[in-house]
Amino acid sequence: DSLGVYFHNDADEIDAVLKLLDLDGAAEVNVGEASRALREALIEDMELTQSYPGFVEKFAATTDNDALIKLAEDKAALRDYLAERQVFDVIHEHPAAIAPQTRIDCLRKMQPRLYSIASSQAEVDDEVHLTVGVVEWDAFERGHLGGASGHLGRRAGEGDGLRVFVESNENFRLPESPDTPVIMVGPGTGIA
Repeated sequence: DSLGVYFHNDADEIDAVLKLLDLDGAAEVNVGEASRALREALIEDMELTQSYPGFVEKFAATTDNDALIKLAEDKAALRDYLAERQVFDVIHEHPAAIAPQTRIDCLRKMQPRLYSIASSQAEVDDEVHLTVGVVEWDAFERGHLGGASGHLGRRAGEGDGLRVFVESNENFRLPESPDTPVIMVGPGTGIA
């Protein structure tokens, strides 16, 4: 099984974006059926680390940014551009004053990240243990962290709450005989 994690975006990054765009973090926005403060929605609900073409297309049209509109028309160039950038980077490179709800409407809901469970319930009862390698790099004169790995490995403190769910893998079966050796090879196992 895997553990699905809904992480929190970096609050310092959110505050920098709000300041850059002169937006009030307390402004009310709708995320689906819920009404929330813009800052809270950006931290907890919206995808700001994984870049995707739909964001650039919506953001370009909404801001009437000629450079982004032209980029969005060239799918290969757009893929190359986004390969190196988080949504945060696009916003920093092309700041534009738009209404808080419009900002939310340009983004997609946060996608949970799945992590292989590295513990046995027989050993740790109601806990779940994960092995997380923090993804980090420098680009565009700023440090970057992966969304979930940065939250889990750097920002979350002991006792902090986090929305999670168990993603069952019905296809995984151990051999019937406990004497059969088991070696797992593949993504997330640490064995290549």
